[in-house]
Amino acid sequence: MFVGNIILAIINIPMAGLLVRVLSVPPRILYPIVLALTFIGTYAIASSTASFYLLLIFGVAGYLLMKAKFPTSPLVLAVIVGNSMEQSFRRAYTLANANFDFLYSSPLCIMLIILTIGAIMLPFIQDALRKKKAQKA
Repeated sequence: MFVGNIILAIINIPMAGLLVRVLSVPPRILYPIVLALTFIGTYAIASSTASFYLLLIFGVAGYLLMKAKFPTSPLVLAVIVGNSMEQSFRRAYTLANANFDFLYSSPLCIMLIILTIGAIMLPFIQDALRKKKAQKA
C-alpha cells in the first residue's frame, strides 16, 4: 500500500493543474459525465444490476438530505467508521461474556455516555432557551 501511495503521488502531482481546470467545466456538462462514470464504476466493481439500484437509492437519499439541509459530515463519518466500530463493539461484547455491564462499569464509560447524551440534548435545550427568551422580549 505504501508503494501504491508513492506511485499515485508521482502520477497525480504533475496532473494537479489539469485537475483544477475540471472545476471550470460547467455543471450541466460535468454532472452527466460524473453520473455516467459512477454507473460504469459501480457495474465494473460488482457486475450486477442490483448495484445500480443501490446507487440510485443512495443517490436519491443523498439528494433529499441535501435539499433538507441535513449535514453530510455525520453520514460520511458513519459510513467510514461504522463498520470498524461495530466489529469492535461485537468483540468487546463477546469478551464480556454477552453482558452489557462493560458499558457502564468504568468512570470513563460513564463520562462518555453523559457527554453523548448532553451533546444530543444540547440543541433542544438551546432551542427551548431561545423560545423562552423570545417570549420575554
